Amino acid sequence: MSTVIIPGEGQLKETAQLLLSLTDDVHQVRTISAGNAFEVPDELADAYHAHLSGQTKPKRGRSARSTKE
Repeated sequence: MSTVIIPGEGQLKETAQLLLSLTDDVHQVRTISAGNAFEVPDELADAYHAHLSGQTKPKRGRSARSTKE
């Protein structure tokens, strides 16, 4: 099965980088909808959502870009 992830406005690049950092196989991250959304396996979508909720860190030592206020 697969899940579609639609980034928030202005978050396309950051979402792509995070998804790629969470997988060992870059071919699992497919762009759809004219490149404005991503289709990923359910397991990767679960890891993505867990990361966003602060429960996990990216696998390959990359960190998601944080914004300073």
